[in-house]
Amino acid sequence: MENLEILKGIVSDETYAALEAETKDSKIRLGDLSTDKYVSADKYKDLEKQLGKVNSALTEKTTEYDTLKEKAGDNAELKAEIERLKAENTNTVNSLKADYEKQLKRSTVINEIQNKYHPKDVNDIIPHIDMEKISVENDNIVGLTEQITPLTESKAYLFGNEPQRNKSGLKHDDKDYDTARLEAAFGITKKE
Repeated sequence: MENLEILKGIVSDETYAALEAETKDSKIRLGDLSTDKYVSADKYKDLEKQLGKVNSALTEKTTEYDTLKEKAGDNAELKAEIERLKAENTNTVNSLKADYEKQLKRSTVINEIQNKYHPKDVNDIIPHIDMEKISVENDNIVGLTEQITPLTESKAYLFGNEPQRNKSGLKHDDKDYDTARLEAAFGITKKE
């Protein structure tokens, strides 16, 4: 008998030895159904039937699909609806692409204005810029300088010539700031 060792620890050693002696020429196999390695014959047959039903349903639906596909080949209304949906999809994609490119252009222009012209508030500058006259070509912004240079002269109060400070009020490039004053502000004391 195969797999007799699964009974060790379940039956006494004497019973195990007797079973081993009695079944040594037997072709029977023992299986531990509690390990989920094996299923009962009834469960297997039920699953086999279920698989057969699924396969036949799949074959039936494939046949129905093929039949409908053949019928649709002659149906001008269905073809027209498909073409309408394709056109609608193309229009939606083009619209989304145009919106994306518009937002990308706006973002690029805003970054350029902030980095090159240092406005006090970029939102005060944007209404004076005609985005239609600006193009972005190979990381170069064409048409912005022509619009912003007169603006820096006529509305100079919108621009700051000094580097912006962080919210702490300290300059990032100032190497002579008062460390003691900063430590006192944060309550840091030196250990001696």
